[in-house]
Amino acid sequence: MRYLNEETQAELLNMEEVIDRVGQALKAFSEGKTKTPLRHVLPFNKHNRYLVMPALSDELKIVGLKTVSFAPDNPKNGKAIISGSVILSDYETGETLAVLDGGYLTKIRTGAISGVATKYLSRKDAKVLCVIGAGIQAEGLIEAMMAVRDIEVVHF
Repeated sequence: MRYLNEETQAELLNMEEVIDRVGQALKAFSEGKTKTPLRHVLPFNKHNRYLVMPALSDELKIVGLKTVSFAPDNPKNGKAIISGSVILSDYETGETLAVLDGGYLTKIRTGAISGVATKYLSRKDAKVLCVIGAGIQAEGLIEAMMAVRDIEVVHF
């Protein structure tokens, strides 16, 4: 089993490849070739939430589980509001293959979904991007848009 922190993921992944893979995953989902049950939300400790999101692909022969905790009071203690991880398991044996820190993976995957949409739905000659929002997700969105279009100006 391997543990991949954010730094290792950033070294191993590039946005163009992730956009391609996310496009394949969205296609498989639309064709009914994945199993993605609704996420479970477990409330705890007054305002906190724990989200559990399983998925699998018979075609890719992989099983995954993403967990995210949401603790709105964490900034008072110098901690992030959201943290998460992804567990990938072998399709045949169920053995854990890898545990990934969820922050970078969520950033690049969320950006890549927008990258797929931009690739197929935006004008090919688009040069200006406006992002409503901020933070790490905005960074992923900008990176994805710039991977599929020759963006010259970014507003946010």
